[in-house]
Parts: sequence; C-alpha cells; structure tokens
Amino acid sequence: MNKKIAWEKYYHPLFNEEEPEDKFEEQGYKDGYEDDKETPIMINPMMGGMIPIPNPYKDFNLWTGYTNFPITRNMLEQISHICGVETLNVITSYRLRLGVGKLFQPRDVIVSINKALNILTNSSGEQA
Repeated sequence: MNKKIAWEKYYHPLFNEEEPEDKFEEQGYKDGYEDDKETPIMINPMMGGMIPIPNPYKDFNLWTGYTNFPITRNMLEQISHICGVETLNVITSYRLRLGVGKLFQPRDVIVSINKALNILTNSSGEQA
C-alpha cells in the first residue's frame, strides 16, 4: 500500500470567518451592511462584567492531514523539524493538525512533509 496524506484547510466551527454563500449576492442584491462583517465573539463571564474572547485561531494557518497509515513518533519528529511547521498536534493515529508559519507557503511545507515521509506524489506535486 502506498502511503498517502490528504490535506484540508482547517476552520474552527465557532470561529469560521468564511462567509456562507448568499444566493441574493449572486443575483446582484446589495444591502447597506456589506462592509459590516460580524465575526462571532465568545464571551467569558467574569466578576464585574463580561470580557470578549478573541478568536485564538485567527493568527494560525492550520491544516488537517488525513493519512492511510499510522502516525508514529518518528514521523512527528521529522515533521517538527521541517521549515515552516509552527504547530503540530496529533488528533488520532491517522489524523494530525499542522500550523504553517505566516511567512511560509502551505504548499511548500506540505511538499516538504511528503518528501520527508516518502509519500508518493504525481508530477504536478499533488498526491497520487
């Protein structure tokens, strides 16, 4: 069996800043509130008032990797030493979450991970 990793951009369900598609927008509908983008804010109740909690995921470029092989400690050690890998978390034995540094291109980091783990890719650089 060939080792494969499928990568997907990670969006936190509570802090997803991508706007859902609006069918009215496609038809040219515009309202006066286009520039007002509401982002969800979690509130932390404290003595003396409420304190908004900012989006902790906003500063990270997170990716989820789904593998068809178990992720070992040796593999995690290899991945953690690749330039551009800012955070690395194992979710399950076949899934990991990767944070790519702001000054790095996710594609370059992912290609480096594939090379380090001897993952076969096709000629266009995408996974086979």
